[in-house]
Amino acid sequence: MDSIENLFKEYQITKKWKELNKEHQNLIQSYYEYLTFQKKASKHTIRGYLSDLVEFLLFLETEDLYYKKVQTIDIRNYFLKISGINLEKNHSLKKIHTSTQKRKISSIRTFYKFLQKQNIIENNPVQIKFPKTTKQLPEAFKYHEINKLFDLFHDLLNQEKEQFKKALLYRDQCIVEILYSSGMRISELLSLKIHDVIYNNPEILKEEIKIIGKRNKERYVYLGSYAINALKKYLFYRPFLNPKTNFLFINKDGNPLTDRGVRDRLKMYQYLSDISRTYPHKFRHSFATDLLNEGLDIRILQEMLGHATLSTTQIYTHVSKAKLKELYRQTHPFGK
Repeated sequence: MDSIENLFKEYQITKKWKELNKEHQNLIQSYYEYLTFQKKASKHTIRGYLSDLVEFLLFLETEDLYYKKVQTIDIRNYFLKISGINLEKNHSLKKIHTSTQKRKISSIRTFYKFLQKQNIIENNPVQIKFPKTTKQLPEAFKYHEINKLFDLFHDLLNQEKEQFKKALLYRDQCIVEILYSSGMRISELLSLKIHDVIYNNPEILKEEIKIIGKRNKERYVYLGSYAINALKKYLFYRPFLNPKTNFLFINKDGNPLTDRGVRDRLKMYQYLSDISRTYPHKFRHSFATDLLNEGLDIRILQEMLGHATLSTTQIYTHVSKAKLKELYRQTHPFGK
């Protein structure tokens, strides 16, 4: 159970996990292995699904319901209890985002599909329609915000004298530069090893990196000159963090850096630079939006982002249209 317990510790749901009975814990362990090795789901997806499932199984224990005997009405009652959502009438008494509703339904449905494949149950009780959602445009940084963030790193590095703290700053600067330069997902970035970014000669860095994306799909991403320079500086200072692993990005203890660790640092830089909400995936959105605004073909962008379908990439065309509209309003004599 070590692997899943460490995972839950990172996701801060260990307490709820330990409240489950042994049978439910074993079920989650099997489900975790199914998502990881058969579905090849991303770490982000696994985190959401397991968290939702722990919550659902605790509900079953509280209501004295057996997971094999669950019916659709029980699923509806579950959503009514946790969020005030009546899925039958599509009515919500409490605020909960529709994307969260969809994920929770998907988590439980996928779990029961897994039980069907294992011949544990015959029918999937999750016969519920997904709530209607409206597509939200992805958030992207404005040019001046990106510049403010990089100016902040420049100022902080000039002020810092301690080598250890400088190493952390160079690490963070490198993360931001690579995320913005390549459009990587944070999970892809944190999975990089030292040998992924250097040739046999450690003085020579790779300008293109092969990464493994969602569903084990391979693709190449490219680093610009600013990202390469930031990587060189970080690799020079990395030994001051006393590395205990070959993962490229490490924390202050020398162990692999986590998604949560990156998010916490970005929140700090957001506050210090006084820019809009800052999180890892926003750099990917900015990468895509800025390339489209500069005239990149959308099919090439699809390849760069590693999207399975063009429709996933097309949401960025709406962002670009919004940019065009904004420029029109600002520049046309009668635009305002």
